[in-house]
Amino acid sequence: NGIKYGVIAYYFKYAIQDEALAGGYFAALLVVSVAGALATHFLVSKLGRKNTFIAALLLSSTFVSVLFWVPPSNLVAIFAIGCISEFFAAMMPTLFFAMLGDSADFSEWKTGRRATGLFYSAGTFVQKTGGGFAGALVLVVLAGYGYNSQDPLSIENSLDGMLLLMSFIPAGFGILATVLMFYYPLTDAQQKQMTDDLVARREG
Repeated sequence: NGIKYGVIAYYFKYAIQDEALAGGYFAALLVVSVAGALATHFLVSKLGRKNTFIAALLLSSTFVSVLFWVPPSNLVAIFAIGCISEFFAAMMPTLFFAMLGDSADFSEWKTGRRATGLFYSAGTFVQKTGGGFAGALVLVVLAGYGYNSQDPLSIENSLDGMLLLMSFIPAGFGILATVLMFYYPLTDAQQKQMTDDLVARREG
């Protein structure tokens, strides 16, 4: 998501040639992200946290990759596909921080020591690092295509890079994250059992 957000302004300025419209796109994504976050609880109740996370990654990656084939002139499709992708992408941070709490529970259940602060600080660090990496990757890809804001020819040559950063590159990271999520060991049933065990320990 950080990669996608990092290139939106470039894409709207140079590919769509309407820089002001980027603000409307950001606003639309913000509204949809709130809806996605609110819908997370319902999906978790049906699928569980791990499966919801995997579904959100796959669906978000699928829809964002579709943008590769959408011409810049089709603004309706760009907004619609971007918003659908963002709806599912917004579930990820919601689940991420909830599952950090699950990991803290697992640590306490396994070792007898509670380290919630350590888990959440580590999670925040990873999130900030990922955002920094995403911003740097956008610049690296654009530089690889020869982007120079003062040279119209280089801008023209870098449009393909901007399109990849709007579509296949973030989708690729989403697929990689999906593969990693299959190794996440905690099921909802295990989480419930851990919670019951921890409550019993504290009451004992």
